[in-house]
Order: sequence, then structure tokens, then C-alpha cells
Amino acid sequence: MLTIDRFDARYRLTAGAASPAAIRQRLDRLARERLPASLDGRLGAPAADADAVFRIRRLDVALWIDLARLSDAEIARRWSALILRAVSEALARGGPDVVARYDDEAHFVAAFLADLTTGQAWSHWQYDEFRPLRSLAVGQAAAHLLAERAPLLPAIALRLTASGRLEPLLRRLGPAEVALIWERGLGFGRSLEVPGPPEHWAPALAALAAVSLEPGDEAAAARNLLRLYLAGVTADPALARRPGFAALCYQLALLARLWAIRPAPWLWRALRGGEIDGPAALAPLLAGLPPALEPTRHWLATALATPAGRAHLAQLVPVAVPSTAEPGPTVAGVARLNTAFAGLALLLPALRDLGVADWPGVGRAGIYQILLAVPPPELAPLLWGDGAAAWLAGIPEPDAPRLRGADLSWPASQLTNQPTNQPATAILANRATRLFARGLRGFADASPAYLAAQFLLQPGILVLTDDALEATLRRAPLGVVLQMAGRTGDQGPIPWLDERRLLIQVST
Repeated sequence: MLTIDRFDARYRLTAGAASPAAIRQRLDRLARERLPASLDGRLGAPAADADAVFRIRRLDVALWIDLARLSDAEIARRWSALILRAVSEALARGGPDVVARYDDEAHFVAAFLADLTTGQAWSHWQYDEFRPLRSLAVGQAAAHLLAERAPLLPAIALRLTASGRLEPLLRRLGPAEVALIWERGLGFGRSLEVPGPPEHWAPALAALAAVSLEPGDEAAAARNLLRLYLAGVTADPALARRPGFAALCYQLALLARLWAIRPAPWLWRALRGGEIDGPAALAPLLAGLPPALEPTRHWLATALATPAGRAHLAQLVPVAVPSTAEPGPTVAGVARLNTAFAGLALLLPALRDLGVADWPGVGRAGIYQILLAVPPPELAPLLWGDGAAAWLAGIPEPDAPRLRGADLSWPASQLTNQPTNQPATAILANRATRLFARGLRGFADASPAYLAAQFLLQPGILVLTDDALEATLRRAPLGVVLQMAGRTGDQGPIPWLDERRLLIQVST
């Protein structure tokens, strides 16, 4: 298709020509009405260039005609023939300052987007048709362009990937820009419904496994959504027509964002292994999530309710969560642990004051079992795999399963006048929690369960160094109460952690 972006005509008449204004009107009318019809369909590209896109910067043609002898039709025929000859000659012999060639429209758009990300696009004449976008930010301009050319997205993505410009372009997109492409361009919504049993999606997930997802905020999650979709449809174009693929990408993007906010290794190991059988176990993890992740709550609850849903989640986790997120540190060296139970560190001074580590036949294993008894029973399996209790007790991770159920010689003197139907660990966990509550203004008489929910079952980060254990609580609604009671900062050495000092911080 031949398109003339701008047509300038200058008329020179012989001296003494009658009615110059009438002649100009006649030729202008021919240029507007007769010439386009005469050019239509007459410029055919060679077979090898059937899909090619050409841009010609400028053509100059000179037409000499006898207005008195030639009809309008003959003038239009000669004029169009001259233009077509000039176009053919430019395509055959024009240099790069005159002619730009692209394999197809996707190649042309991808070249523009690549130059747009490097700040060079507006210095190239061949992109003049995109100048209405010049006042927009890079991401906005790209989104408007791609939303109008959604069928070309896979081909454009392949071109940008080959030139190394896809990722720099994606990094310029925000949530609004991705929504423009995703919703207006591709016609997708924010559905989480993926039809078919999990095994039907194994090939698609294999194609997505190599995608490097970006941890971070809502903008990162939006970009991940587009990354996943483009990676899938470029690897297998049939996925673009497969119902549910867009929802699958949305699920993976949500999981990646959830991991960025709650990177506790125990959770992702448990989800990957299909070990969590209900949403109640995820309550500490899901508490305090941003509103944008509210759909995740319902989706996880639905998926965890059935064996097929748990199998599906087990397939998604290795794709959404990077393999580098699987730490294997133990308390033997300097390490860092993201955990949903960082608040348990608040109990260490109370356990130290009770002297648990010095009780014969108890020691570190007893501290470990007491810490495991703090959360409600439904959270126990998650705490076993979390690692926090083992770290705080000074238990190497490989020894934790064996010591979790070990029979210990609890001193009878510590269990007198207690209900006989409670295990020793529960009795001592309640005692340590009560001791922790002393000095907490307004909480001295609160129940152990309430204290655990408000203080001890809070997510955060544990960092173990040669001389300290640092606990940073990521979400502590009542952090000011801890600060007023002196429960933050340096809490002194912990004997069973080789006298490392306990340092507690509340993230603001």
C-alpha cells in the first residue's frame, strides 16, 4: 500500500496564461480526487518484499503538461506514472538518508520502540508518523502504540528480545500502561479462572519457567504479567488463543508479588510440596497485605480447598518464585531468614529468665519445643518448616525434625499447680508469654493467645552474625508499646546462642 503523508504541489505557468486561479483549482482538484484513484493498487512490491514496510523521506517529480490539450483523466494518468517511477527508482537506488526498509510492520514498530527507549527515536525522520506521541512519556507512548497493534505483540516482542530492548522497554511501563495494553489492546480482564486440570498447563508453565520475574511493588507485578504473557506467546503462538492462558499469567504475577512481600522460605516450600491444605494456615502471611492483593486471598482459599487446586499451586510456585529464594542456612554461620514468626524473638528474654536452657535434660531442645507451642495448633506445620523457632533455639536445621518430638525430662517443680490436661510445652509457653507481658502497658492481664496474635506471631527478618541475633519485625501494629516497655533494642546476651546479643527492631 502506497501512502503519501504530505503532498506539496507548485505550479508554474507560461507567461500570459489566462485564469491562473482557475488552473490552480483544477490541478488541486485532480490531486485530491483523481490522483489517489490513479495510484491505487499500481505499486506492487517484489515477492520477496511482499510484507515489507518502506519509508521514503522525500520525492521530487517534475511534470510538464499541456492543459489545453489533455483531459483530467490523462493528466492524472501521467502524474501517477511519474510518481510511481520516482518511487521505484528510490526503492532501487535510494540511500539510507532517503529510504528506510523494514521486513514488516512489526519490525518497523519494534525499531521505533527500541530507539524510543534509548532516546533516539525523535531524531530519525522515518518515525515522523509517530510524532503525535512525542509529548508523552516513553511508557505512555509505547502503551498507546502497542494497544492499537495488539495482534502484532508477539512479533514485536521477538524483535525487541533479539535486539536486547524488550526488558528496557518493559521497565518503562507502569500499572496504567500495562492495563492499557492488557485490557484495551488484548481484551483481557483480571480473571483468575484457569480452565482445565493442572496437567493441561504443564507445557505452558515449562515455557514460562525461564522468565526472570521482577520482585517489587504493584508496577513490578503489572510488568511481570506482560513479561509472562509475551514469553508464552512468543514460545508458542497457540497460547494466545488458548482460554485461560491470560489468567494463568495473572496468577503467576500475583504469586511473584506475594513472594516479594512475604518471602518466607517455609511458605513456598510448603506450597510447592502441596503440604498446606487450607487458608487458615496462611493467616499470619496474608495479614496486612496491600489492597491490590485482596484477590489473592480468595484465590488461594479456593485453590487450597481441593487436591486439584493444591496440585495447580505446586506447579505455579517454581515458576513464580526464583530458585535463589530457597535459602539453606543454619544457625552455624552468618545468615538471614525471612519468616512469618520473627516476633517469637520477643520471648527469648523471658525464656532466659526462666532458666530453661539450664534445666537438666531440656536445654536447646526444650526451648525449641516451647517456641513451637506458642502459635495455635493449625499453624504448627508451617512453623515446623519456617526455621524461625529452630534459629531462636540454636538448633541446626537438619536436627529440627528429630528434636521436635523428642521426649524431654521437664522438671516437675516447673509444672506444679498446673492443669494436668496440658502438655508441659503449652504450660511453659504460657508462662513465658505471661512473663513477656509484664511491663507492657495495658497488656499485663491479656491472654497468651491475644498476646501471641498481637506481638509474637509477626513477620520479619532474622539475621544471625558472629556476635548477635538481630530480629526486625516487619509488621508490628503495637510497636510503640514494645518501645515504651523497653522490649526493642539490645536485650542482652542469650546463653544458648553462644552468648550472642539479641537486638530487636520494629520496622516503621
